[in-house]
Amino acid sequence: MYHILFRTIDAVAQKEPSEAEIQAVSRYFTLFVTLQLIGLSGLMVMFFTACVTSIIRKRHLCWTSFILSWIVSSVSYSLLVGTSIEYQPPFALCLIQGVMIYTVPTLTACTSLSLVIQVLLTVRTFASPPHSPSSTAPSSHRLSTFMLILLPYVFGAAMFTLSMVIGLKDRETVTRPPGGFYCNMKNSTPGKISAIVVAIIMLICVGLGSTISVILRRHWLIFSNQTRTPLATAMRVLCFSAFSVVSIV
Repeated sequence: MYHILFRTIDAVAQKEPSEAEIQAVSRYFTLFVTLQLIGLSGLMVMFFTACVTSIIRKRHLCWTSFILSWIVSSVSYSLLVGTSIEYQPPFALCLIQGVMIYTVPTLTACTSLSLVIQVLLTVRTFASPPHSPSSTAPSSHRLSTFMLILLPYVFGAAMFTLSMVIGLKDRETVTRPPGGFYCNMKNSTPGKISAIVVAIIMLICVGLGSTISVILRRHWLIFSNQTRTPLATAMRVLCFSAFSVVSIV
């Protein structure tokens, strides 16, 4: 909305936005940053509570990675906290934020996918007979966990590197547009690649979430009667996945 406001003013009126219009957009900017900080605070409380307390059952490493990725996302969008809507940050700060803006959607989408895959593997293990092929050995489980944690950050690092190279090669492409809540790039390549990657991953998440739901329904008695059932975990992950799809989109 704020981009449309200023584009309309520039294209039609060919004049600087009025003070009232700047104040209106500034209020939206303040609200945006406030929501990011609220989300960051909640994520930090959730993360440290799970790490230090013995009351809460120990979380899987994929869950920890998922929460960390969203902490990085909130920090990235909050780098201009305390500034005005008209503030033009120095190149280094604007570059870092612009690069992270294109990195965090890929990172959070990948950690969401890893979390869903981890729960799918757990659910399949509980639903399978003890000696079936679905009951994987501990070494295989450790390898899959390692890959599920590593790969999101590999993809995130690739997106970070691509955006950083583009920003360093063409300093003019890094900018905070008029009325913008954060810095980004005029070059559309990082945004297009990030959008395609996220769209594909989110579709996979939706498909895997449906698979988890089908498995839970088919083996409901097994999951509801076991003391170590991942039923609650699976339901939480389905909710987290839905949240991730909405947030990233």
